[in-house]
Amino acid sequence: MIKKYPILLALIAILISCEAEEFDALNDQGTIVSTTGEELEDVDIDIDNDNVSSSCDIPQRLSANDVSNETINVTWITKTTQQTSFEVRYVEQPESIDDTSTTILNDSTLIPAETNNVTIQNLKSSTNYIVIVRTKCAEGKFSQWSESVIITTL
Repeated sequence: MIKKYPILLALIAILISCEAEEFDALNDQGTIVSTTGEELEDVDIDIDNDNVSSSCDIPQRLSANDVSNETINVTWITKTTQQTSFEVRYVEQPESIDDTSTTILNDSTLIPAETNNVTIQNLKSSTNYIVIVRTKCAEGKFSQWSESVIITTL
């Protein structure tokens, strides 16, 4: 019976250490993962591609930092610095994934950005938001929209 205690204590310690608060984060490959290690799906969004220029860099590796109950700071990278500005679209994630393209096209909020980061404010707490970004290279010329990320407020 005495020999079983160290194994039981080790098992209890492992179980206690696994009780961590869950949140979403980016891994080294830029994939969003939960703290359980589960990969979260990107939402494919096919919205207006009018005035798309192949010479405009598509923003990549969207990530969130300084997430709170009502704000999210979103950052991204581009390959070059030739862009003139960016456009960010965000929307509360719809209940049905089939409604995503329609929702982001019709119901999203557009925020202009002069640099590769933007703070989105006045959000609902504990809510998923879909965020996409595109580069504005010249008057009326844009990159394609970035891959979307889903960010959850606290």
